[in-house]
Amino acid sequence: MLDYRRRNPVRLHFPMHKAGGFFAESLKPLFGAELLAMDLPSMPGYTDNLFHSKGALKEAQALAADLFGAGHSRFLVNGSSIGNLAAIMAAAGPGDAILTPRNLHRSAASALTLCGARPVYLPTRRHPAHDALSPGVAAVRTAFDENPDIAALLLTRPNYYGLAGDVREVIAFCHARGCPVIVDEAHGAHLRFLPQTPITPALDLGADVVVQSWHKTVGALTGAAVLHVGRASLIDIDAIQLALNTLQSTSPSNLLLVSIDETRRMLWRDGAPAFGAAVEQAEALRARLRRLDGVSARLLDPALAAEGYTADPLRLVINCDGLKVSGFACAEFLNRACDIAWEMCDARNIVFIVGPQDTGADYDALVEALARLVVEAPALRPDPRFESTRREAPLPDLAMLPRNAAFARKRRVPLEQAAGGICAEMVMAYPPGNPLLTPGEAVSAEILEHARNLRDGGAQIMALDPSLETLLVVDGSTTDLSGRTQPPLHRFP
Repeated sequence: MLDYRRRNPVRLHFPMHKAGGFFAESLKPLFGAELLAMDLPSMPGYTDNLFHSKGALKEAQALAADLFGAGHSRFLVNGSSIGNLAAIMAAAGPGDAILTPRNLHRSAASALTLCGARPVYLPTRRHPAHDALSPGVAAVRTAFDENPDIAALLLTRPNYYGLAGDVREVIAFCHARGCPVIVDEAHGAHLRFLPQTPITPALDLGADVVVQSWHKTVGALTGAAVLHVGRASLIDIDAIQLALNTLQSTSPSNLLLVSIDETRRMLWRDGAPAFGAAVEQAEALRARLRRLDGVSARLLDPALAAEGYTADPLRLVINCDGLKVSGFACAEFLNRACDIAWEMCDARNIVFIVGPQDTGADYDALVEALARLVVEAPALRPDPRFESTRREAPLPDLAMLPRNAAFARKRRVPLEQAAGGICAEMVMAYPPGNPLLTPGEAVSAEILEHARNLRDGGAQIMALDPSLETLLVVDGSTTDLSGRTQPPLHRFP
């Protein structure tokens, strides 16, 4: 890219802004001439091709694989979402089963629609401050006994709260059955560079495919991610590449790609000392927060530590149970009254991301804001659904294959009339974005009440109708889980 800038060729190619010549004047101060000059497409003779890399990009991906201990690495410009989609599509096809806990990302649920697979959900324990706990090998063994068609196991590790279980035994069990393990490690690209590596990276545990959001925790531009294929992976790199070629944009941003490569070089050179210093600062911050009554900033529940769980020291989870106010209300107060921008919240917790870029002034402001929250919590907006929003979401029954529900005739109904139907869209409280309902799942009065309580308690509902006044359901489906009858495609308003 720098060579292109130096050569300064006659630009008779896309993009039409021609290095900023034809570009909205109001945007130029935001982007700058240098960035616009580097906004390049895939060009023979100048830049490499994401679909069939054979030059600089091929070398960059090989360097990333070497740094992370992978057999192959592939750069992604559509975030970890596209990596999850590709990994699942490479591992499973129509009629296969994907084994996963319920705390999967919406992209993984969408992959089931694309490839025609059937989800098999593992029973999931949850913790008030750490959310979903990792599945044990006994639950995985039971699932295999009951579902001989399992094509892959998908794990989300660490979860949005920074918690990770030791899944070494689970991975070994799956491999003994010839079943690959895909790990959504979107929140764990930095794990390899933490001091004493409190969480063992999934590649080191033998995972077959690992997907990481590099923009989340190691500083690449938003949308930049990397998919790693293990050195002894049961999923072939060609299958992964075919899936990526199907899913990724044919006009990838080279700005995102170069941000991945330069981030890789930064991590190789400075990653360990930078993250080591950040962990020390985070531990000092927790020590200050422990002096506050009513909120908990404990890194890890000792009972979970005894079970082999570990936690990301750069994930600061503030549990609000002691304030008797929902996490949604507390997070709203911090944002509105103190101008503190948090990462996510749920009914019980607020999650903050801390790292090498944070300053002492940032942490002073957070401590001051939380101290103010402790004082003012009793006067916050009353939340009549405080207890109901803290309950676990019921697990819906699967009535149709997700793919069949996605292509079935659909109709929009008032929410109170949706109970007893089959959901035709995805509904979730975001973040963390774990599904409440996915296409093909039976809609019950219980799950609708839970969704309404979350909405009214302050959660952001992600659905076609964010107000949750209506829901899209399957209209007169004749297709069951066998998939023998394909309902016609219907374009709904």
